[in-house]
Order: sequence, then structure tokens, then C-alpha cells
Amino acid sequence: MNADESQEILRITGPNMCSFNWCCNCCADKIFDLETPDRQLVGTIRKKWSGPVKEMFTDADNFIAEFPIDLDAKAKGTLLGATFLIDFLAFENNQNQQKS
Repeated sequence: MNADESQEILRITGPNMCSFNWCCNCCADKIFDLETPDRQLVGTIRKKWSGPVKEMFTDADNFIAEFPIDLDAKAKGTLLGATFLIDFLAFENNQNQQKS
């Protein structure tokens, strides 16, 4: 949405992922597409595959956000926030869920 929340600027669509991140295409990057409201691809947010040791034994992830250089500064900040949100929602293990 834009600053006054009246117009959609970009849409993020992600890969189909199962509940266990390691079982589906475990050795591949996860790519989230950035699209305009009329479905034109303008960039990506990509979680880089770091190798089996780092993926299994650490909680560190590497992300790359690619977007148009002429994109509004507020939209760029929003995409940075969206990158953190994607990491938190899709790739972080919730300690409370593990104890249940």
C-alpha cells in the first residue's frame, strides 16, 4: 500500500512451502516474487541456501532483496521490513511450538 493506504504498490508472492522447511527443495533458494498490481514481475526477495551444515546447525539466514532503483524510499523500507517478516514467519523456529 502507499503512504495513505489507498493504493496497492507491490504484491509479494512466495513459493509453496510445506510445514518443514527442509523437506521441499531443501538445497535450493526460496524465491518470493515482487509484482506490480497488474502482475508484472519487478523484483525478488530471495532466501539463499547456505549449505547443509549452516542450515542444520545454525539459525542464521541470508536474504537478498532486489527491486527497482527508482522505487519510492518508503516502499524500499517496507520491502526491507517485509524481508524481516518473511524470515520470522517462514524460517524461524518458534520455541513455544517445540515445547508443545
